[in-house]
Amino acid sequence: MNPILNQLDRWRLLERVVRLAWGGARWLAIVLCVLGVACALDWAIDRYSGSQTWRDILKSSWVFTGIDPLAAGETPYWFRLLMTAGQLALAGGLAYVLLIRPWVRTPDIDTLASSAEQAYPEFDHRLVTAIQLNRTTADTRGMSRVLIGEVTREAEDIGSHHNFLKLIDYRRLGWAAAVLAPVLAGWMIFGATRPALASILVQRQALLDVEIPRNIHLVNITQEVWPTGSEVTIRYQVSGQFSEDMVGVVRLVPDGQPEEFYELVFENRSTSSEEELAYFVVKLPPSSLDFSFQARLGGGRTRSPGRVTFEPPPQLSEDNALMAVQVLPAFLGTRPDGLPYTRRNEGWTRGEVIDALPGSQIIIDAKFNKPVKVARLVPIERGDGLSEQELLPVQPFETAADRTAASFGFPTTTSMIGYRIELEDDRGFVNPLPIRRNIRMHDDRPPNVEFKAESNRDPDPASPYGQGNPRDYEWDAPVAPNGRIQVIYNANSELGIREVNLRYRVLPRGVALDSYPEAYKRIQHPREDKDLLVYSRLPLKRFPATEAMKLGKFVPELGRFEKSGVFGEVEFFPLASIDPNSEPSELEAGGCKNFEVGGLLKRLPDGTLAKLEIGDTVELYLEAFDKLPGPDGKIDPDRPAGYTRMAKQKTVVTEDDARIAIRLRDEARQKLQDKLREIATDQAEVFKPKN
Repeated sequence: MNPILNQLDRWRLLERVVRLAWGGARWLAIVLCVLGVACALDWAIDRYSGSQTWRDILKSSWVFTGIDPLAAGETPYWFRLLMTAGQLALAGGLAYVLLIRPWVRTPDIDTLASSAEQAYPEFDHRLVTAIQLNRTTADTRGMSRVLIGEVTREAEDIGSHHNFLKLIDYRRLGWAAAVLAPVLAGWMIFGATRPALASILVQRQALLDVEIPRNIHLVNITQEVWPTGSEVTIRYQVSGQFSEDMVGVVRLVPDGQPEEFYELVFENRSTSSEEELAYFVVKLPPSSLDFSFQARLGGGRTRSPGRVTFEPPPQLSEDNALMAVQVLPAFLGTRPDGLPYTRRNEGWTRGEVIDALPGSQIIIDAKFNKPVKVARLVPIERGDGLSEQELLPVQPFETAADRTAASFGFPTTTSMIGYRIELEDDRGFVNPLPIRRNIRMHDDRPPNVEFKAESNRDPDPASPYGQGNPRDYEWDAPVAPNGRIQVIYNANSELGIREVNLRYRVLPRGVALDSYPEAYKRIQHPREDKDLLVYSRLPLKRFPATEAMKLGKFVPELGRFEKSGVFGEVEFFPLASIDPNSEPSELEAGGCKNFEVGGLLKRLPDGTLAKLEIGDTVELYLEAFDKLPGPDGKIDPDRPAGYTRMAKQKTVVTEDDARIAIRLRDEARQKLQDKLREIATDQAEVFKPKN
């Protein structure tokens, strides 16, 4: 019986193989077709997504109308995942239907034996009977062993004359080849002609992160962060099969705004690479709204959206961002604590400087809206005409720990007109708006000097001759040949008062100016007479401060101290500061000089000197110098002096004329005082209560 069973087992095995081949061919053909369709979809979406047609399709479908257009730069991963999952599910279901189930449903030995009996009638049921009765589990009770053996022998004898394998339907193998061959041929042709693309498409169906090759490649090299309000340039590095006349499109989606489109145009070619590279750009108008963008150029497109964000550039902060303090020059002295004097003029909280003194320092405190990497200050001077000249940049002498504030210091010059501040942050952004402030230098003018009216008022307000209207004591005193000229003056300057001199000359009576030599005639003012050819100079002595403390308060309109007396003399006294902690001393000076005319000499046209005579005129000027030193820090001999606007001129009169003028003046003052007493008495009577 074994030969028949062996032949039936081979038949059953081959039946399973044929069934497996037929089902496997159909399974593989369907799986490869579906894979091809998925690859084609992946390629098509990757190729055409983002195009105008693609966007129109998305917008026209109610399902995809809300999809962000920038998400369609390539086949979405979720779609690839769905396709892969669908293929796996389909392959699993088909495996069960076309492979597992046909394998499980392969006919058993008895069924195959029955089919053999139908194919070979001479068995006449002997084959199935012999197989069933020879099983160890067969119930043969009551049956003849001889009969069973005879049936078995006859079945074996008949089976030895037939080949059961001929009963297998081998046509299914042909059908399998017919189904599978076209599919395999298509894949083989595709793989042979586009091996890289075929491999990548299959890898992408396996969810590997590989990019579909294109004939044009775009690499986004756009700067990611830009200053707020600046013009943005979107730049791509392009390689592959491009031409300079190609025009691409950049799709831009500002945050919360509709999408916009701009042309991507050729800029230049790269000369630093062996590969053929070019740069295509889009220049956008100024903006401050963050946006995403993608580009298409020919068959190339960006794989994922680019992103541009805006960040404020470095600039001054909003509150008290710039403050300017003037440190006064050292020649004006220091405060009681030893520190230099400072000055904050109008506009100092805006960084403006007004009336900056020569030799002073300017301190600028600046606050910024963000940390800065570079902060420098550039002083500006006035050049020739209307031109400007920038000095060397000044670095901050102090910077805040968070780099949001800095302090600068720089000396002033006589032609300085302003400064500007340059900022640069960690991203290389610079301040878009110029940070510029003005510096107005103090007019370099000589000190102001003026004569005060002559007066015989006592500077002590407690004295009888120190009361009343001060103008009642003023008069133009006559000068006798041996008399004195009272010179009361006041001088002031922002640069301090260093010294005051008396400049004088004698104009002879009856001598015409034209009779003098030309060099003499040209000098009509002390400022023109540096060599003292015409005007003599009498330095006024500084009054000791120790003595001043004993004489009480200084009275500027009289040029004397309260305890100096009516005829006291204080030649030159620089006034102390009212507030020594904030204002320098000696910005103002005053004094009173009783100028003796008895020893004066006059110069005649022939150059000889003669004594003063009746009718001659004494001409006086006051000359004041400020404290501004020269470049070497010492007194500048060429420093211009300030002079009284007009000269004080006194014509010498006789002693009798002088006495008469003095007596008339005293009588007039006595009459005025008597009249004032009468008026006071009358007023008192008016308001006196009546009985």
